[in-house]
Amino acid sequence: MRPRGAGLAVLSLIFFTAMWIFFFIALTLVEPERVRLSTRKHLDNFSYIIKSLVRESKLLRLIIFNYLFLALASYISVWAFQGFWGDIGIPLSVFGYLWAAYNITVAITGRLAHHLERKLGSVLILLVIAILPIMGFVGMAVFASWLGVKFGFLFQLCRGLNQVIIRDALNARVSSEMRATANSFASLGVRLAFIVLGPLMGYLIDSTGYRTTFLLFAAFYFILMFLFTLPLIKQREHFRMIE
Repeated sequence: MRPRGAGLAVLSLIFFTAMWIFFFIALTLVEPERVRLSTRKHLDNFSYIIKSLVRESKLLRLIIFNYLFLALASYISVWAFQGFWGDIGIPLSVFGYLWAAYNITVAITGRLAHHLERKLGSVLILLVIAILPIMGFVGMAVFASWLGVKFGFLFQLCRGLNQVIIRDALNARVSSEMRATANSFASLGVRLAFIVLGPLMGYLIDSTGYRTTFLLFAAFYFILMFLFTLPLIKQREHFRMIE
């Protein structure tokens, strides 16, 4: 075996071992005691959840819709990346490295999210999160080159911030017995929205091309910012997570 091959084998073994270490650590986690919803009154539970999450609290409703559409931005853009890269001539051999870089960006952003919120404040961080997908779509529409690929990183920044800051805002405002359900409800909303917007994006790409499609989605997210993010900012005294 060549030295290089031996080195790769050792490196693979290290990663494989580390993966199992964290798996066994996860098995030691214990769920804290909490109040649980009844397992026999499903319709009553569903009515209670919808009432609590959507009807009673305007703040909670805005948080959920912001989380839903901002999560959808990174989710839907992922399905356009590879076609866009191929369309602008990015070599297929580079795709894997780009995916790795994109996901590392999400991880680092998530790790720094609350630090950034402390630095910028809740109002500015919300604006940044909402503007990132708009800039991402516009950048990829205007720059059909490696620069357009770099604008794709903005979606990963949005994802990392949204998954920590806005999801944390949601978790802090729902009671323990429905916290898991609230997160599942928000995630379900993302997937239901994708059922509509995913095929729409594909159709627009096929019929009008990437540039027009990305500009249309940029306009769509610009409208969403006014519909959901700016009203949430008006609730900043109630939204603020970190002083």
